[in-house]
Amino acid sequence: MVKASESQNADLFWGIRGGGGNFGVVTSFEYKLYPVGPELFMCLAFYPAGKTKEILRKYREFMAKAPDKVNSIAIGGNIPPAPFFPAEIHGKPFFLIAGCYAGAVEEGEKALAPLRQYGETLADLSGPMPYLVSQTLFDEDYPAHKLRYYWKSIYINGLTDGAIDVIADQSAKRPSPISTLDVWSLGGVMAKVSPEATAFRNRKSPFLIGIEANWPEAKDDQANIKWVRECIERLQPFSDGSQYLNFPGFYEDGDKTLRATYGSNYDRLVALKKKYDPKNLFRLNQNIKPT
Repeated sequence: MVKASESQNADLFWGIRGGGGNFGVVTSFEYKLYPVGPELFMCLAFYPAGKTKEILRKYREFMAKAPDKVNSIAIGGNIPPAPFFPAEIHGKPFFLIAGCYAGAVEEGEKALAPLRQYGETLADLSGPMPYLVSQTLFDEDYPAHKLRYYWKSIYINGLTDGAIDVIADQSAKRPSPISTLDVWSLGGVMAKVSPEATAFRNRKSPFLIGIEANWPEAKDDQANIKWVRECIERLQPFSDGSQYLNFPGFYEDGDKTLRATYGSNYDRLVALKKKYDPKNLFRLNQNIKPT
């Protein structure tokens, strides 16, 4: 049993913050908590997919000036047949702007108001919400053992007009109505941490693109996997090639992806692997080889 903290086994504590399951099995965590809630304001504005480019350009401007208490994501998908959506919009393609404000509800409603003013919406489900409920909003989209999944990701250097064109075009090409193409807004406090402070290095990219292929039938495997890979290929010109390793596809890119993602931290992770797992027992992952 080994305890890792800033004062004990600090090298392992550095590595586990971004190094994945390469060094052992965690049996317990001790967290530092921050006050939030119990309610916060959530923005959930569903716009017609035909407005994707226009919305993303406005979203880019908003996030460039947004305070650190704002967190948001933009998502291209299709309206599910859920009872809280009017029946007449079920199945329609949307572009969602979702955001929350980690502060007083009244402040949050004011801070997120611009995200709800990009034109006519298909639906606007924004409003106060318990913080704990906000953590479960997308759970039903990913039922265990019922769907097939292939997800990849890529950090981009900015939400340029060229990147926006690709995102809008690829979102419209989704072969499955339950797949999504997600624009994660980053920055804020996370970006103020040095890239060398933890194994997780990519803190400067302002956006992450998550391509989530979700579909029910094996006969559609090829079309969905092809779509994801095409998204990644078309977004490469706007990226340094690094990925969010929780969305790695089938790990098919191997060391190439790890080296691009960890960059200058990679050799340090290899040394850590040699120390804590020299025989590479923990290898069914985004594997950092000990030699």
